[in-house]
Amino acid sequence: LECKDPPKDYFDQNVEQILLTRAQTEIEEIGSRGLGKPAPELIGEDLDGKPMKLSDFRGKVVLVSFWATWCGPCMRMIPHEKAPEERLKDKPFALVGVNGDIEPEELKKGIEKHGISWRSFKNKQGDKTEISEEWKIPGWPTLYLIDREGIIRKRWAGAALPEAFNSEIDQLI
Repeated sequence: LECKDPPKDYFDQNVEQILLTRAQTEIEEIGSRGLGKPAPELIGEDLDGKPMKLSDFRGKVVLVSFWATWCGPCMRMIPHEKAPEERLKDKPFALVGVNGDIEPEELKKGIEKHGISWRSFKNKQGDKTEISEEWKIPGWPTLYLIDREGIIRKRWAGAALPEAFNSEIDQLI
């Protein structure tokens, strides 16, 4: 059998390129923000414009949630994210968001409607690269579980089962 190069232009070329790009992104992600790797520092502003750093939460188990009000699965995750925050309020645990909203009014409505109380970074920080792009998240929502020493222990791309992340959080507390 002889393997020949595909024709220069063919039907599935775009699909293959998209899949190749996604695979390369995932490989980069594993290398820089994979399980067992230190979580990169996040420095920026929260949704109120106050300075915020991920390292401010060192010593706590941190669930980092990439969310936005325009993301249906993100909004469906809110009650499940609130549960450990409330259950573990006296434990070394923090829920930290990275919010991808662009429209301040929609964000404000979403926060009020869903009772979102945790601090969140603005995804877009001035002229800097968006945090979601820097972290190469594959989609919204994406969750990272970081231990007390700042090591990434788990990542969920897409809506996670609450039982799964609650169990993982409890093991690290």
